[in-house]
Amino acid sequence: MITRLVIQRREPFAGGHEFPITGAYEKLAGKLYGEVDPKNRLNRIIVNLDKAPRNRRGRVEYSSNFFILKPADLARGNGKIFFDAPNRGGKRILGFLNDAPEANNPSTVEHAGNGFLMRHGYTIVWCGWQGDLMPLKNWLVLNVPVATNGGKKIVRKVRTEIVVDEKGVKSQPLSGDERVKSYQAASRDKSQATLTVREKSYGRRIPVSAA
Repeated sequence: MITRLVIQRREPFAGGHEFPITGAYEKLAGKLYGEVDPKNRLNRIIVNLDKAPRNRRGRVEYSSNFFILKPADLARGNGKIFFDAPNRGGKRILGFLNDAPEANNPSTVEHAGNGFLMRHGYTIVWCGWQGDLMPLKNWLVLNVPVATNGGKKIVRKVRTEIVVDEKGVKSQPLSGDERVKSYQAASRDKSQATLTVREKSYGRRIPVSAA
């Protein structure tokens, strides 16, 4: 349930460019705040929700960035929202449906591509839903509390697959993706970790010595 919506930025999109029928669009960016009821059976799918801190209402609080492109005059729109769930915090639907160039802060008429969604009057909405992303480069992120085991840190094995597609030595985060936060290592004892390598996704995993 969303409890608060804060608009931090509001400005004309594409310099006020007039799209056929719908007219000009505007851009809204900000932050939403919400809470989840751990007792609701529909929320049981959320991992470790029962171990998250709760507020006075017994709910688990969260917040997320949001980004909206909407007709400046809603009466000229089609009254429908097109919600695009970001991929690793990235906005992709304008590239898929509008043939637009990649942009995580669409601002210019070029970022509207062929204008398909705008010409049809859609309000386009994005918001963060992944709690493990870095808050960089206009990526949309979800802020969630840290789950604990009775107030103590939860320590478990973490498995990561890193795909190397370039020659040479390359440093990679433990998460395997620069956009994704890495869990802090609970120990630097190499005997507590394993590393394997394989040439193809279906190939045999070959252990790499800790040395």
